[in-house]
Amino acid sequence: EGGEIPEGASVLVHYGAANRDGAKFDEADRFDLDRPKKGQHIAFGSGIHHCVGSELARVEMRASFRAFTGRFTALELVDPDLRYHPTFVLRGIQSLKVQLRA
Repeated sequence: EGGEIPEGASVLVHYGAANRDGAKFDEADRFDLDRPKKGQHIAFGSGIHHCVGSELARVEMRASFRAFTGRFTALELVDPDLRYHPTFVLRGIQSLKVQLRA
């Protein structure tokens, strides 16, 4: 914290890290579609560049999770060794093996 960046230096900003800032968001690592500070989360951009479909995406996510959780009684992670796509921008999981019980 508080370092100096030399003039002319290149800077890479990982904006996804801002969404998990514990100083800004309570329980920042917990997935919460109803987070009170959702307008401050930058997953959908911000200001004039804010995604016009963000509310539709949230509604679709809620509906999908309700349908999923209503159909299955348990979900268990089969392989805890998660491998991520080698990219700096998004931290996507290559595969997520789970066992479901109805």
